[in-house]
Amino acid sequence: MKPEKPSSEDLRRRAEARMNSLASPALEVPTELQAMRQVHELQVHQVELAMQNEELQQARVHLEEALASYTELYDFAPVGYLSLEPNGGITRANLEAGRMLGLERSRLLHRHFAGFLAGADERAFKVYLEQVFKDQPLEPFEGSLRGEGSAPLQVLVEAALSADGQKCRLVLLDVTELRRAQEQEQRLEADLQQSQKLESLGSLAGGIAHDMNNVLAAIQAVSETLHLTHSTDQTLLGSLDIIDRASARGRDLVKGLTHFARKELREPKPLDLNAVIREEAEHLGHTTRQKVALVLDLEEGLPWVLGERGSLASALMNLCRNAVDAMAGGGMLTLRTRRLPDARVELVVQDNGVGMPPEVLARATEPFYTTKPLGKGAGLGLALAYATAKAHGGTLSLHSELGQGTLVSLRLPSCSATTADGAEVKTGGTQGAPLGILLVDDDELIRASLPAMVEFLGHHVICAAGGQEALDMLEAGLEVQLVILDLNMPGMNGLEVLEKLRQRLPRLPVLLATGHLDAETSRAIQQLGRVLSINKPYTMEELDQKLQKILALEGQ
Repeated sequence: MKPEKPSSEDLRRRAEARMNSLASPALEVPTELQAMRQVHELQVHQVELAMQNEELQQARVHLEEALASYTELYDFAPVGYLSLEPNGGITRANLEAGRMLGLERSRLLHRHFAGFLAGADERAFKVYLEQVFKDQPLEPFEGSLRGEGSAPLQVLVEAALSADGQKCRLVLLDVTELRRAQEQEQRLEADLQQSQKLESLGSLAGGIAHDMNNVLAAIQAVSETLHLTHSTDQTLLGSLDIIDRASARGRDLVKGLTHFARKELREPKPLDLNAVIREEAEHLGHTTRQKVALVLDLEEGLPWVLGERGSLASALMNLCRNAVDAMAGGGMLTLRTRRLPDARVELVVQDNGVGMPPEVLARATEPFYTTKPLGKGAGLGLALAYATAKAHGGTLSLHSELGQGTLVSLRLPSCSATTADGAEVKTGGTQGAPLGILLVDDDELIRASLPAMVEFLGHHVICAAGGQEALDMLEAGLEVQLVILDLNMPGMNGLEVLEKLRQRLPRLPVLLATGHLDAETSRAIQQLGRVLSINKPYTMEELDQKLQKILALEGQ
């Protein structure tokens, strides 16, 4: 077993004792052999001392290297490290902590960490720190860190008490980007849920729109016919006006619902958004001038957008009506446009009305959600605007605070400006000889009510209750100049009838009537040619315009 190395003090005592024994007169003078042994022993001790000194030097180097490595890891760690006193004063910080707090480390000493937290977070951290020094198990603390001269950060703080209980060590983790990503994910999830709600509603609306539109079409056709045939009966005309208003309200409601089923635009055209806004603002000004100041802040030279004029105008008016309703005591309604750097344009509708609390804002775009009194709104305005933005490949966002008004931002992709919409056909009765028209519709109400409207325009109508019946009538020799064809029918639907008509009578004009025309059907009828569509329920004026347009196609 190897003997332990003597300590320096043992070596010193032994050396002094040996020297004293050599100097004692009572002892004999050592022999030469003894002297040699003593010298050898001293040399051994000298070597041992040298070895111990070398080991001490190596241990010191290792210790310094370990300290340097620890300091480097501490200083250049990707997270912030702080040491705090019980009062929250900072006694030590690494470089990342200094960056997060916006100060050099020397300037952080004895500053209170809680002072770098915002508002309620400062008070909450002081309570948290007291619990840390009581050595209570705690979950990590999260708050908003506002360093001097640096952007606010969202940080996650983990704390541990030192062994002597005199200091607290903090680890600061910057979770700003993580929280932003989570918020973005939540927004995308909310958008997805909203889209799914709208799609479900669109499917439901598509199922009921056909029957509902037929009912409204029959009511409207009879009402318009009675208006024209009893124009001197003021009592009847008053009742008919009520029916017309009710029918128009039902039509707008169903039209709004069916918009949710649309994923694409039917006939998008380049539009001057500023021109659309000016036109709608002129209409709006007549009704709001008394109590609401209307301000237009439109950027000149704004890029055009590809869209549907009617849909965008309807969405804008819905947003404006909501804004006006929010300013019952008067206020200012601002319509603003600007060019965005990402090839989009922005339309802002802003009011200084009552605003919305967070719980209302969170549900504002839900269909049928409304805070208005019964009978004052169906809760479709914002939902329809949202659906219109989606159909145009854009986005709609809401910003509102209670008592601070509401700002709605509609952002749409821009496009190059080309020719705008063509001029509308004026209504003045269909020109030329009376037409023979074949009306194909499975709904008895339509077959009973619509012919009178068409005949008032000067045409003759023959009815068929389904597609096969219509084809059989034409096969048997029936001659007509135009077919009004219902799109949604049991058995053979309108598209199937239209394809067979094209095989037999390729040049026969067809007016396709439907409550909802999706993009796929729109493309199909464009390929077949000599086909126009009309939305149910339609007025006599709208029908007359469509007849003129389709006859213009026939003359080409």
